[in-house]
Amino acid sequence: MSSTHASSGYLGTSTSATLSVITLRPGGQLVSEETLGPLYQGMVSQLHQSLGVLVVGLMLVAISFWVVCVKAMQYYAGRAKADGRGTKATLATLIALNLVQFVIAVYQVYRSVVLNFGDLFKLLDNDWCIPIQILVMALTACVAQGFFTHMLHTIRRNQFVNKSSIALIVTQFIMAIVSVAELFQLGYGAIMIFDFGYVRTERVKTLALMTESFQFSIYAMFGFSASINVALASVLYLLQRRGAPSRTFREQLQYWTFESLMGCGVLSVFAAVMLGVAGLDLVWLVTTFSLGNLYTLSVLFSLSTPRLSPSAKPQDQSKRPSAMSVMSTPTLTNDVEERRGAGQLDEAATTPAAAVPVKNPDGKLEYVLGYHTGDAAATLSFAAISMYLPGH
Repeated sequence: MSSTHASSGYLGTSTSATLSVITLRPGGQLVSEETLGPLYQGMVSQLHQSLGVLVVGLMLVAISFWVVCVKAMQYYAGRAKADGRGTKATLATLIALNLVQFVIAVYQVYRSVVLNFGDLFKLLDNDWCIPIQILVMALTACVAQGFFTHMLHTIRRNQFVNKSSIALIVTQFIMAIVSVAELFQLGYGAIMIFDFGYVRTERVKTLALMTESFQFSIYAMFGFSASINVALASVLYLLQRRGAPSRTFREQLQYWTFESLMGCGVLSVFAAVMLGVAGLDLVWLVTTFSLGNLYTLSVLFSLSTPRLSPSAKPQDQSKRPSAMSVMSTPTLTNDVEERRGAGQLDEAATTPAAAVPVKNPDGKLEYVLGYHTGDAAATLSFAAISMYLPGH
């Protein structure tokens, strides 16, 4: 085995005349060549697959980040003028986090595929890229989930639901911080090799026990994330469909993929499964790359879709003024507008005006009828008045 030295002491090898060892933190545990042989061969067989997954993942991240930028420009050029500063600041924060995650993903792929191509230990010995990716993704998830929680609060002010959602979001972020701290302490190589079943010997049992807490925290983070996303998407869908026209198939598909957090919830479950069954394949890491952009896309699609509040119910047809009642001659237009502004149109349309007794120039008593908004009542008033005009 060739001599390879990894940075930061996370994972390294050294060769002597009689013994080849691999050193992992913490405590500098040594694994003999007899233990390392089958392990090394098994990991090398997955090396090219892992590198290929990283390249494909970078392409997916680049495409999704480009879509985020296009949708963001469309939003700020149009709909943003009608939204408040808080919404604009939330979206700007999400885009900034996506940019940070994209830069880290580019560096990770460049370091693993270009600078150290074929070096398994360089791929596993990652000082900060993978932990920071998890932290940035978790922070992006919390911001997006907070946005949808606020949207739920504006539709229905249910304190129990809102407080429960906030508590789960905070717990999810705490689990993310714990998992990132353990990754920095134990080393990514040690976590991947010993915690997920690649080596199970008596000599490394202590290290395997030390990494069990990481397994719990990372799974808890993905689990809380999936639960929050699915719950928010389902509750918002049920509330928004009340009083709204039925959605088309295309609108349904858009809602359950990008417009809500349902797509993010499905990807969170997928990342947790892939982390458990194939941690060294790095499919879960690529999913983490893409999740950040998908959270921002969900917010952008939600902002660009017109929504009907459940409280804005359609007006009852029986209470609307009839078409004939709103039709009037030009001489009545100003008066009708004044009554509409004072909220008296319905009353004027249903209550007949009383006849007013007046005296004509000859001293005779006449009854002048008031007019209604309907044309029939106006015709009646003119006919009645004409009976008392001089010469009739």
